[in-house]
Amino acid sequence: GLIAIGEAASDVFVAATKSPVKWLRKAGVYGLGDSSVLSEISLSAVSKRLAEDPSVFVRSVAASSLGCLARRAIGNKKGIEYIPEVCNALCDSLDHEVNRLSMSQSQGRSIKFVRPTDVCDVCEGDGTDLGQDRFKPVRSAVRENVLWSLVIICSHGTSNLGTTSDRIIEILREIVRTEINPICVGLAMDALTRLAVLDQKTTLSKNLRKELETILIQSPLQPWESLIRAGLDPRESPALQK
Repeated sequence: GLIAIGEAASDVFVAATKSPVKWLRKAGVYGLGDSSVLSEISLSAVSKRLAEDPSVFVRSVAASSLGCLARRAIGNKKGIEYIPEVCNALCDSLDHEVNRLSMSQSQGRSIKFVRPTDVCDVCEGDGTDLGQDRFKPVRSAVRENVLWSLVIICSHGTSNLGTTSDRIIEILREIVRTEINPICVGLAMDALTRLAVLDQKTTLSKNLRKELETILIQSPLQPWESLIRAGLDPRESPALQK
């Protein structure tokens, strides 16, 4: 009901993000992502939960909400000046959030029957190494949702990134090169490809396009379906096809 009200419910959702009750904090950040305008207040409320909340569940929802807030700002041109701060909050999260052995592996149970732990209060999904030595059967709901939000933001080119563009590209490049979670690697590749291919007007995008193949080939696997959807033509990348 509050989400249906839209922006007028923002104050209620902001108050919920400060609750001692985890489920209310989760509902608060979710509601802001689904209905609020990107503003100094909404950004502060959601980014604080992403940075500080003790619950993995709440942090993961906050990560998704930042991407939704940024996408709405780009669409309605309200709060677009805060997008670089959104990007910095997402990058800060990637600097300290870690992957965990998937619960099905650590608990020896089917993914349908895994239980929350003191370390992680949400099922982060099953893990796989995809048959590659580089990858491990690990997951991180927060890292993956942060990267999904960066995919959303990168879909709109480099013009909204401000001074954060170099930081974003460097973090995404490093994830492609070293990350042990294959889902994170795929999302980082997707975001980089969108920056390089969907926006060919800026010097940054043109330069990134020139080195994109070299970056992507640093992973033992390339998710071609998402890369093609992001605009990469496999016929132009024979080295990647190998």
